[in-house]
Amino acid sequence: MNTLKFLSILVTLVAISLATSFQLAWGQNYYYGLGVQHLTIVDSIITIKFDPSFPEENYGDFANEIEALNEGVAPHAMFMGFEVFHVNPGHDIESLLTVIRSEPEVILAYPAYKDTGGFVFKLNDRIVTRYNDSVTTSQMDSIQSVLGLELIEGPYDGIEMRVLRIASQSPATSLEVANMLYESGLVRYSLPDFPNALFHNQAPNDPLYRYQYHFYNDGQMGGKAGIDIDAERAWGITQSIEGRNICVS
Repeated sequence: MNTLKFLSILVTLVAISLATSFQLAWGQNYYYGLGVQHLTIVDSIITIKFDPSFPEENYGDFANEIEALNEGVAPHAMFMGFEVFHVNPGHDIESLLTVIRSEPEVILAYPAYKDTGGFVFKLNDRIVTRYNDSVTTSQMDSIQSVLGLELIEGPYDGIEMRVLRIASQSPATSLEVANMLYESGLVRYSLPDFPNALFHNQAPNDPLYRYQYHFYNDGQMGGKAGIDIDAERAWGITQSIEGRNICVS
């Protein structure tokens, strides 16, 4: 790739990254293999990644201390160290995330999005991407430095796929950063590593749910993440029109 062109794109990425730090994007596009899906903010849940030194038994107290969080619904574990918290009605998600990100024990805090069909997308800090063949390794390093990303997996032989992680306490979400990469034209694809896309309110409020790894397993009991019966997706289907009158037990 021409050096001047690359520098121009890099400057644009810096400008977009800075702009994103001042305002949450309430409407976002999700670029995937079948095209573009428009996503909007869900106002009832958020995801939080705590510092590893923050004890798990204090998660409930954290919800109690933040007025907007619903302490009556226990947070439950998601993939990659994120916890799902429920939000009380009538609160502004952007303002809430600003408050939560200022807490010393919080590494990252993200909104959840939903598509036009009602599926909910919960974010973690990982992005899956493949650079264009014309992008050099040094250019990849520059891009990742600007966007606060680190390479944690890949590139995989044959498909050149890389898994990147947001390493800093960036106010930009993994969806926003993935979109910056995609819209730069420097990659073939770039998308958040969504653990699943589910219907809203599919998880129970059972405080022991996180320990029932056969329903939903992200490795929380020391096993291999993803080895479960995918119960949340099944419960989500029962909440859709197509799933009415279906019992999942």
